[in-house]
Amino acid sequence: MKILMDELIKNEIDAKCLDNRQQAFALTTRGELIPCCWADTQWNRDHPTYQELIKVSNIADYDSIEEILMTDEWI
Repeated sequence: MKILMDELIKNEIDAKCLDNRQQAFALTTRGELIPCCWADTQWNRDHPTYQELIKVSNIADYDSIEEILMTDEWI
């Protein structure tokens, strides 16, 4: 089990939409816009970079998706 956890810790966020393997956005059940559904994992949610992104991704806080996409974290 420790070997598996060590391997998971070494991995980086691998959202397919960030390198053009997939063009899409996703909306979580928590009301957050995310780059793609592949990124919505517990490991990613614990990652500091992902946490910064979702802090500014709650759709209830904005008038449009474009506003979210124009935040520094999304750019």
